[in-house]
Formats: sequence, C-alpha cells, structure tokens
Amino acid sequence: MGVRQAAEGRRRIRVVGTLIATLGLLALMVGQFVPMRARGTPQGLTGALHLVEGAVAMLLLLTAMAFALGAFGRKFRLYTVVTIAVMLAFGGWSGMDATRIEAGLPTPWVGARERIFWYAYQVWFIVLAVTMLRRGGPDARKRVAPSAGLGEPIY
Repeated sequence: MGVRQAAEGRRRIRVVGTLIATLGLLALMVGQFVPMRARGTPQGLTGALHLVEGAVAMLLLLTAMAFALGAFGRKFRLYTVVTIAVMLAFGGWSGMDATRIEAGLPTPWVGARERIFWYAYQVWFIVLAVTMLRRGGPDARKRVAPSAGLGEPIY
C-alpha cells in the first residue's frame, strides 16, 4: 500500500502498488492453505492448488514489473528486464525437476536455483523502494515515514 500511496497521481505506480498488495493478500489468504507436500509423496489436490496459487502470484508479479518498466528511467528498466530474465530462467530450470521431486529422486542444486528465482524478485522490491524514494524529491521521506509526534520524522 505504501507504493500506491507514494504514487502521487502516477497511474502506472498506483497499478504496481495494487498488484503488489494483491500479491501479499494472495500469499496470506491462499498460500497458507495450499502448501507443497513433502518430497516423495503424491501432491494431490493441495499440490495442484499450490501450483495454481504460484502461477497466479507470478502473473501478478510479472504484470507489476511490466507496469513499473515505463515508470522510471533506463537503469531501472534494464534492471527490471534482467530480473525478469533471471526469474524465468531459474524458475523454469527449477520446474524441470518437479517430477523428480515428486518421485523423491535426487535433485542436486534445485534448492539453490529456487532461491535465486525467489531472491531475484525480492531484491527487485528493494530496488523499487529505493528508486521511489530517490525520485520522490526532498520531502519523500517525510511523506513515506510520518512524524511520530515528537517533532522529527522517523526514518
């Protein structure tokens, strides 16, 4: 919601904020109830729903990233494109081992590939926040972190 509030009339950023907030709500309301089952056990309905929830989450995230592409400068755009490429490459590479995971077979390095996928977009959130703070002008910090009533804003 902070991204949305900091948009200051910029429609693309409001959309990005809404999509990120929706992603968070999806994780809290659905993701908790459809966990992946243990390695070597049939995934069943819960496993299938986990995949659907993950696909919807990635669609929300990639759409947010696409909207953010045109909202900031060339460096941010390039960083976002590289992040999307890393996510697709490592997410796809990890997904290729799904049947081996379900069968309980060895999958060397799949955990590392998954972490690269996940952390790529988590770092993108940080870069988005820093970019928004830098572009917001001299009063951006005060708008994002209001005063605690003691005269000075908390950063």
